[in-house]
Amino acid sequence: MPKFHLKSLDRNAYIDSVNTIADERSVRFATMSMKWWDRHFSWRAQGCTVLCDDKENHLCYLFYKIDRYNRYLTIHNIFTPLARRREGYAHELLKMVFELAIEKHVKRFKLDSIS
Repeated sequence: MPKFHLKSLDRNAYIDSVNTIADERSVRFATMSMKWWDRHFSWRAQGCTVLCDDKENHLCYLFYKIDRYNRYLTIHNIFTPLARRREGYAHELLKMVFELAIEKHVKRFKLDSIS
């Protein structure tokens, strides 16, 4: 079973990572997610979190925020590129992020969803 870990990407590392995605729909969603983060949050404060395997492949991406009072975990955008879907990567990524939130004693979470 592969070992997974989380990695934080700054804006430039995110762009480099997304440029490796071949499927156009995934790239469009990745670009939309980046532009949304540009408008609403600071990349200096927190970037995109990516699930990586032991070979450092970027498997699934998540934009989330834990508020400064550690009350809320808010999930804004999550996506798995088409070539990596149906492998449980989003589930693993969310599990690891929720474990981080539990360590910070976060009690609530919010999810922004789009179709």
